[in-house]
Order: sequence, then structure tokens, then C-alpha cells
Amino acid sequence: MNRPSFSTSPYPGDKRLFGWDDYPHKGIAKIQQLESYPHHFQRRAADGSWIFEVSPMQGHIEHEIDVVITVVKAYL
Repeated sequence: MNRPSFSTSPYPGDKRLFGWDDYPHKGIAKIQQLESYPHHFQRRAADGSWIFEVSPMQGHIEHEIDVVITVVKAYL
């Protein structure tokens, strides 16, 4: 089953604080080295830059919604 790839790459003016996606972000070696690549979690550093981390999510939101809820609750 082919799942769509959602591009939520950071761009100028992006106001998101964190997110998950499977966009490969070509040219960013840190993402390509992640064990979960191309899936990754991204969050803002204090200086506004992006931090990319391993993601436990693999595109099956019906099974992974608890991860989203936990992260959002921790942020709030």
C-alpha cells in the first residue's frame, strides 16, 4: 500500500512548534542519519532553528494518535 508523503518542511514564516512527517528533506544530513528516516519528529530550539529527532511514528495515525496526544499534552 502506497501512503502519501506529506511535505511539511520548515519554510520562512513557519509558525509550527513541533511536528512529524516523512518528507526526506534532501540535503539535511542529520535527518538522513536518523534510525527512523524518512520519518522524523521536529521541534523548535530556543533560537528558532529546527531540531530533528527519531520518530516512533510510521504513518499509521489510527495506531499512533496516542503519541500525538502525549506530546501535545506535555507541551501544554
